[in-house]
Amino acid sequence: MPENKLIFPIFTVHAKNLPELKRSFSQSLFLITAIAFLGTVIYQLFPNPAYSPAAAWLPGLALFILALFIFFFTLFNLFSQLLLTINKRYAAACSLSTALLQSIRHFYAKN
Repeated sequence: MPENKLIFPIFTVHAKNLPELKRSFSQSLFLITAIAFLGTVIYQLFPNPAYSPAAAWLPGLALFILALFIFFFTLFNLFSQLLLTINKRYAAACSLSTALLQSIRHFYAKN
């Protein structure tokens, strides 16, 4: 993921300075949320014909559900990077929950 190359080094630089770490995390969370929200709104307002084959594979709300899945997957990634930065063992649980969600998503996508 492209944000890995940017967020984790910023978090590690601010690991000893908790207010700066909180500020970096808040800004990262805001940017990820804004990009996901704006991307979904723009797609809904101005659908691109180039995406019509993808929409055919994911009819109805499935495309929106996929967008939500990708958004939450990115949030879990952000939280696991934060936990790794502050040396919390919960980072493994966060990564495990992401893997479980992905497995559940693949299971329901096949059925």
